Amino acid sequence: MNFSITQAQASDAQNLIDLMYSCKEDLEQDGFLEFSKMSKEKQLGRINRNIKTNRVYIIRSDNKIIATMSIIRINPLIFDKEEDYENYFNNSSFSYTGALLVAKEYRKRGLAKMLVDHIEKVAKEKGVDFLKTEIGLENTDSIKVAEKLGFKKLGQGTTHGKQHRCYFLEKRLN
Repeated sequence: MNFSITQAQASDAQNLIDLMYSCKEDLEQDGFLEFSKMSKEKQLGRINRNIKTNRVYIIRSDNKIIATMSIIRINPLIFDKEEDYENYFNNSSFSYTGALLVAKEYRKRGLAKMLVDHIEKVAKEKGVDFLKTEIGLENTDSIKVAEKLGFKKLGQGTTHGKQHRCYFLEKRLN
């Protein structure tokens, strides 16, 4: 099967929500508990705002979005140790990546690598030296994938309103 990456459009919002619900367990392990509690209108509004203000990339199969990842703005993060905070933010140029989601039936086909490679290319074109992300402590599968794709753990702490424990990771691009 041949897959290609495109930038998401407003017309993709409902399809992105469908993918998020199919990956609900993964999202909950990463602290996105509030998403499933929102009304459909609020979910669509958040997705559309994310598409408008960030770079959201998608992979399709038969008009269905099967994977997504984005470059987003910085979230408020709280580190356990001050030196972890310093290590996370002391880089001159970095982009923060949003959740990497791949539909369960399409996993282990290289789609995560494809998206990360694409995000890296876009980030490098913008002069970015590092990609940064966070992954819930319980989300061991995603941690393994991130490390396989070259991300290194920098420390742990909380995010999403101090309610979620996570690892903070980065990948050097140069």
